[in-house]
Amino acid sequence: TTPESAQSYFTELFHLPPDRQIPPSLALQILTHKSFRNVKLLRHSSSPSSSSSSFSSSSTSTSSLSSSPSPSSSSYTHTLEQLASHNARLSFVGRRALASYFTMFLHSALAAVSSQRGLGLRDLDFLRGRSLQEKLDALRDAQNLGREVGSNWSVLDVMRWDENPNTIASAAHKIQGTTVEAIIGGIFTVYGSPAAHRTFHLHVLPHMAPQLRDPALIERAKTFQKNLLEEAGPAILGRD
Repeated sequence: TTPESAQSYFTELFHLPPDRQIPPSLALQILTHKSFRNVKLLRHSSSPSSSSSSFSSSSTSTSSLSSSPSPSSSSYTHTLEQLASHNARLSFVGRRALASYFTMFLHSALAAVSSQRGLGLRDLDFLRGRSLQEKLDALRDAQNLGREVGSNWSVLDVMRWDENPNTIASAAHKIQGTTVEAIIGGIFTVYGSPAAHRTFHLHVLPHMAPQLRDPALIERAKTFQKNLLEEAGPAILGRD
């Protein structure tokens, strides 16, 4: 994934206008998990060119280094920037935003549905004997986000991470979920909370709706999406 392809990914996924695209460098950072930086730096530091035990190996190292970008070159600086930038901070921002959006939706939806039916929250199928906080935590769990949202966004095809044959599915889903959080965090950072909140209702909640279980809650999630689509289409920035 390159900065330009990362930018194109977000432009197509969220229907961004040409004059309001996510900057390429930030787009790449959003899609880069910290494991990718660590493994690249580790491989670089352990490469044959990083050390030598003989004149011959030293000569080989010098030759190898001379063919690499010099520290003063722009390509060298660009390489370091790509290695150093990962999405941990943006993921934190997105995680907090998603927690707020899930909480706001569920509190309003549960109150409305229970009032209409004359039932208490405990009587709704959504909770199934668990507390509201437990259900919220389960919904926004990184592994769950990766499995339900990340797979629908094809995040695995574009994210940069330390992929290896021994990676289990649950770990891959968790890293996808972290990337989903970073995407929301990136949108929040660039466009503000209204755009991130709109993204939640258009592109996140619909994929999580089956886990709401109660037909009335699922319908409310669909209604939010329908209203936003009728208002301004699938673009997360709406109509200025």
